[in-house]
Formats: sequence, C-alpha cells, structure tokens
Amino acid sequence: MRDRGNIKWTGFLIPEHREMLKHLYEVNQHMVEKPLLDEQKFDELNEVIHKAMAESKPLAKAILFFILSSPYCG
Repeated sequence: MRDRGNIKWTGFLIPEHREMLKHLYEVNQHMVEKPLLDEQKFDELNEVIHKAMAESKPLAKAILFFILSSPYCG
C-alpha cells in the first residue's frame, strides 16, 4: 500500500494555514546552519561568558564580540 504523504492532510488545512506553512518554509530556506564548535572554541566561549558575568558586563555584547571575531563569521 502506497501512502499519499502530506497530500492526504491538505483537506484539513484552511488557506491561511497553507499560506503560513509556505511562508515558514521560505524563511527556513534562507537560514544559515550554525557552525559546530570544537572543544577549544566552546571553552573560549565559556570563558567569555564567565568573564562577562564576573564583571557584570552585558552578556549579549560579549557573545556578539566573540562571534564577530571568530573565523566562522563572514
């Protein structure tokens, strides 16, 4: 027996849902996969986070600086 996959469920979707799913699919097509961090980079990021927390600095800025200064960026 051959399954019809998603076709059998399209009757249950209203047009607004179909449009939303199409939009989400298009958005996901443009997303960039996040790089895998090796253990050394993970440790460096961990150190940046601990240092920012110890000095009461904004964590988002510290992480952004780490990302922009890494070879994965750009």
